[in-house]
Amino acid sequence: MFRLTREVRFAINSADDRTPDRPPTNSYAGYPSLSGLGHYFTLAVTLAGDLHPQSHYLENIKQIDQVVRRLAIPLFDRTIRQHPDRFGAPLLAETFDLHKTLEPNDGPAQIVRWDSLGTLRLLLALEDEFGLHLPENALYGVTSVSAVIDVIEQAT
Repeated sequence: MFRLTREVRFAINSADDRTPDRPPTNSYAGYPSLSGLGHYFTLAVTLAGDLHPQSHYLENIKQIDQVVRRLAIPLFDRTIRQHPDRFGAPLLAETFDLHKTLEPNDGPAQIVRWDSLGTLRLLLALEDEFGLHLPENALYGVTSVSAVIDVIEQAT
């Protein structure tokens, strides 16, 4: 018995994106690709079985990619758009250990843990969540949730 694990990368963007209607140009980096603020996924698909006698492959990885994109992307997209409150954790609320909904104008005055150390934690969380490399001063002078979103959009 043989096993094959294929990682399929894709993004669900915040804006309604018709990218999946176009063929991918670089599927290793992820397709559809991340554009602006959104969610980026790596889905691992594992198959097990015997090799096909003619091809000597367990399965063609292009077929795995097509099936995942045809079935998983619409499911993830629908879940995120219909239940945004149940999908993922709001990054700022998680970083600052908040138990309230943030408003676009909320900043250090409203968020007790948004100090210099909190800003550093937020920078690292943004890099981790969105796969970015931000300069150390990327959040310097940022004083609101909406300004953090602007930083992310400018970096992507």
